[in-house]
Amino acid sequence: MNKIFFSLVVFVSSTLSFAQQKGFVYDDINRNGIFDKNEPHIPNIVVSNGFDVVKTDKKGTLTLPDNLIAKFITITTPSGYRHTTRFYQSIRYDNHVFGLKKTDKNAGKFIHITDMHAGGHDNWIGNIKQYVKTTRWILLPLQVILRESMAWIATLG
Repeated sequence: MNKIFFSLVVFVSSTLSFAQQKGFVYDDINRNGIFDKNEPHIPNIVVSNGFDVVKTDKKGTLTLPDNLIAKFITITTPSGYRHTTRFYQSIRYDNHVFGLKKTDKNAGKFIHITDMHAGGHDNWIGNIKQYVKTTRWILLPLQVILRESMAWIATLG
């Protein structure tokens, strides 16, 4: 009985330690959101499961360690590209395939929304306002939305 239990534990732990999330990012030449064999893969795209961050290799392939807590795989869109597929996928997929298409450098807008949990920090909203006022490189409008003890900071540009 002990041999069977030990063998089962070794098998399960070795299986879990080698589990990985795999896929690739490709240049969606015809912008249809479906990978076609003539469409090249894109290297050096940042990919994350919310816990680990990697870049696609020189062949555009992504490999992330499996994480039992993670829910999604996401890619970060580099400047000069736009999505032709979702930028996130459920961790439950077997193969993560993300499509990007080159576009004008200035195309699109960026919205950043942050859910800050800043409880217990004295005058944190004043500190943010002072930072924005004294930092010359922030050229975007800044909106702070307060609700009870939480705040959301949004920039649009």
